[in-house]
Amino acid sequence: MFFLIKEFDGSQLSLYYECFSDSNWRYNFGVLVKNFDVDQYLSRVALTKYESVRRLLLFDRSKPIGFCHIQMFDPPSRRCIISGGVKPNLIGTGIGVYVACIVIDYIFRKLNMNKICCKVYSFNSRSIRLLSKIGFTLEGTAREHEYNEITGKFVDVHFFGLLYREYPNEFVKKILEKTKYEYAEK
Repeated sequence: MFFLIKEFDGSQLSLYYECFSDSNWRYNFGVLVKNFDVDQYLSRVALTKYESVRRLLLFDRSKPIGFCHIQMFDPPSRRCIISGGVKPNLIGTGIGVYVACIVIDYIFRKLNMNKICCKVYSFNSRSIRLLSKIGFTLEGTAREHEYNEITGKFVDVHFFGLLYREYPNEFVKKILEKTKYEYAEK
């Protein structure tokens, strides 16, 4: 398999629309509101420039398949928080494992991070399994941390972390052996 990673430059906004227009995808991604405006959300999240955020698009050859946001925190600690996903029609196909492994490889090797963090809602069992497979450690759970307008209940949020010295595990090594990726410089 061959993947291409590109910096988001405002193009391929259709990928974001496809993801965030799908209510099931959006729900698992963490948009827990009843009245959701895709345009407003994307203008705030994808189109606003933040110095501390890198937005990546992921391609399987030339087809866009997913995205990742990397928020850099505390440069001396070389720590970042990631979020992202693959297109709704690719969920459950196994492609997410490949995408997650190459994104993490990119973050550790190209961005020289020491720690990658992410948060996952307790009901998102697919993401929890994926993170565990690729070596993330559950570092804690914030109980009833966010309010879910859709269900009218509070949601627990799990916080995961992966250190550079813990990477890659045997599972990730096997995935990376079968996968090639390239970073497209601007």
